[in-house]
Amino acid sequence: MKVAVLGSGGWGTALSMVLCDNGHDVTLWSHDPAKAAEMARTRENSKLKGVRLPDSLKISGDLDCLKGAELVISATPSFAVRETGKKIAPYLTPETVLVSVSKGIERDTNLRMSQILTEVTGNICKVAALSGPSHAEEVSIRMPTGCVSACPDLKVARLVQDAFMNDYFRVYTSEDIVGVELSAAMKNVVALACGVCDGMGYQDNTKALLMTRAMAELTRLGEKLGGTRQTFGGLAGMGDLIVTCTSMHSRNRRAGILIGQGKSAQEAMTEVGAVVEGYYAAANARALAQNLGHGAAHVQIEPAVARLAQQGHGPAQKIRLRAEQLDHQRLIFGQAGQQIVGAGALVDQSLGADHFGHADGGPVFPAEQAEGQVAVPGQRGQPWLVRAKGQAFGIRRTARQRSGFAHERSASFGPASSDAASATVRD
Repeated sequence: MKVAVLGSGGWGTALSMVLCDNGHDVTLWSHDPAKAAEMARTRENSKLKGVRLPDSLKISGDLDCLKGAELVISATPSFAVRETGKKIAPYLTPETVLVSVSKGIERDTNLRMSQILTEVTGNICKVAALSGPSHAEEVSIRMPTGCVSACPDLKVARLVQDAFMNDYFRVYTSEDIVGVELSAAMKNVVALACGVCDGMGYQDNTKALLMTRAMAELTRLGEKLGGTRQTFGGLAGMGDLIVTCTSMHSRNRRAGILIGQGKSAQEAMTEVGAVVEGYYAAANARALAQNLGHGAAHVQIEPAVARLAQQGHGPAQKIRLRAEQLDHQRLIFGQAGQQIVGAGALVDQSLGADHFGHADGGPVFPAEQAEGQVAVPGQRGQPWLVRAKGQAFGIRRTARQRSGFAHERSASFGPASSDAASATVRD
């Protein structure tokens, strides 16, 4: 099969190598002709130092390499997908299969990468997405890797699977292109946040909390957008989240570490020396959720990262793992005297609660009675204002508060008029 891979970064190059190993006629295109010439001469990509490119791999800076290509892989950075898509449109035919391997959500339009390609190419051909836990550094040295080929037309997803599958690169198929692409975009935001945690000195427990709550947010948002829950728990979702949030191969995590150590977002991206997709995806994810009416009360982590990355505030001010940021349906407790999210704000029904109450078994009252009250930080010996979905509740603290955080706790709760039953708050 004749294949053109657009984008000579590490990922595009690694996928080109997979396709060459499978016996395809592959050309790797770079937008920079000088870089293409250098790679052709040295048989190496500076993004994958020490890895020799296959002799069979052609490298070009001329889009004419797309002529006659049956399979076209779009591997450019997310911000360049629209521009590149417009340039390649004249080379595509109804028989071409176009595969997006870029990860992100477009600013202003909130479109996924496959949606952009479909739009700018005039819907002339089928578009699929390929994504999963797959660092280019490891794929290029043939480490066992799994990805998901997604397309509403399962025949197209299987064609892509057949093109890439070999003994070290395993490909699964899915019709859920929405879930696969959302997972690909959102995990970069979470990886940036996990890096900030590392940079600030937090350790494994904190990152596990952050990753798990981020997956809950992603699943809620993704289902609202048409994705399926199974996708978010699979390779494209949880698998990619794990590898991106925990590996030093992840440029998003590395950038986050630098931000957590006090550098600005721009300084961090410059030092990393590669595109940090999570920086761009954070604001886009926030806008996407807000446009759906699935905003701040439901999705908290991405907006926090967006504020940190784009407003330049120090991480200690913007990244605090507080229970209220992680799930609006939790019962919230805070250390006496420490301000939490919402402190000083007027209570209103948009907070998503049916009833409000106070910690330590205080009174419970309907949301309409809380309208206009001020949520204030607790002082020693005084309760905090808390909220929860569902019935009225009575609450008591069951664990000692630790310094520096607002904590989720198991609570005794039930209808205010009944005996409380012991339970653990659920997702």
